[in-house]
Amino acid sequence: MRKYFLLSGMALMAATNAMSADGVINARVDVKYATQTSCSDMDFGTLILPPLKDDGPVSGTITLGNGEDYMTVALTGDGVLKGSPEAGVCIYEESTETLTNNEIIVDFDAAYLESRGFELTINPEYIYSNGSVYLNSILKYTDPVEGETSFTINIYFLNE
Repeated sequence: MRKYFLLSGMALMAATNAMSADGVINARVDVKYATQTSCSDMDFGTLILPPLKDDGPVSGTITLGNGEDYMTVALTGDGVLKGSPEAGVCIYEESTETLTNNEIIVDFDAAYLESRGFELTINPEYIYSNGSVYLNSILKYTDPVEGETSFTINIYFLNE
């Protein structure tokens, strides 16, 4: 009996050892400093919505477009837009022809906006002639929470 006990113990240890593994992971970090800039505030205005529907959500899209000499505001879907919406504009103080949209990083709390019934997309557009970055934006909403929704948008220009 003792022989079988020792044999089963050896088999268990051999099986345990065969299942162990080692792993190596290489890691790295690349640090880049962003350029300081100043930006105007973005304001989507006041959205006045009808009462919630029984047959589906109250939803729509607010689009803010901006350019060198124009500003467009469009609302599609449910509701009416009041106030004076403004698309954000940033001034890139190191005016250069080589700045690309890939070097403009836009960061905001998407999870917070989603919890309030919004989804935001920002498409920055750099205009070399005046050193401005226009923050063309699309704000989609589905049954948004009533009241003001305020949030911060961080804009970074990479120094390449």
